[in-house]
Parts: sequence; structure tokens; C-alpha cells
Amino acid sequence: MIFGTISSRIISDLIINENSKYENIFNPSRIKPIAGFTSFVEENAVVAFDFIKDKLFKEKITSLHEINEGEAKVVKYEGDSYALYKEATGKVHLVKSTCPHAKCEVRWNSAELSWDCPCHGSRFNINGKILTGPSVMALQRVDPEDS
Repeated sequence: MIFGTISSRIISDLIINENSKYENIFNPSRIKPIAGFTSFVEENAVVAFDFIKDKLFKEKITSLHEINEGEAKVVKYEGDSYALYKEATGKVHLVKSTCPHAKCEVRWNSAELSWDCPCHGSRFNINGKILTGPSVMALQRVDPEDS
């Protein structure tokens, strides 16, 4: 509805005054799709590379005790991928490492003590709870005693 109103305003201005103050804002040729194409391809190539690399190359561990206190890692354990954080007190926080939004592998952010998804920026606390979206689901929490 609003575009119909603004269109009629622009058309009447062009007929009467031969120009319109809204002409450039709504000009269809103002968008240059090729201008950002190179950076678009580069950014998406990096995302694709990281997605594949993170899925294939994970440190394999045989015991949760291999992680040092105060350390966080994404590891492969008994065939599954986990995000593991061990507090200085020795308490272990274990979540599935795959972001529910885009299925990318989260990475540890030591400055914020959070798990961050490199694909779209979702952030999770050490227990997998959402800090920021776009993900609307938390990381699946796992009881370290069961693993």
C-alpha cells in the first residue's frame, strides 16, 4: 500500500516537475548486484571451508580426563562431537558441538567464556544455553557422568 502511494507521488512529480526528490531512492537501477559479488563469494567460500574443516578435523580423545582444567575444546569422543569445557575447579561442562541453527561446529571464545557459531553468530554459554541468536534452540547438554 505504501509503495503505491509513493509511486503515484514520484510519477506525478516526474510528469509535472520532470524530477522528484524520491526518484533516486526508488530507482530500480540503484542496486548494483555485481558490485558486492566478489566479497560475497569470498565470504561464503570461507564459511564453506570452515564448515567442512570443523566437521572433519577434530581432536579425538579417549577419556574426558585428557582435558586440562580451565581448557575448552571441540572433541570427538566415542564417535560423537562434543564441546567440552573444564573449569579450574575440575567441573566438566559437556554439550553437543553442532549448532542447531546451521549445523556448524561451535568454537570456544575464551574472552567471553562462550561457545560461538562461526556461521551465523549464535552464542551459547558453557552449558549450551543461548546467549544470542539467530539460533532459537540451545546446544544439547550431555551429562559427563554418562559419557
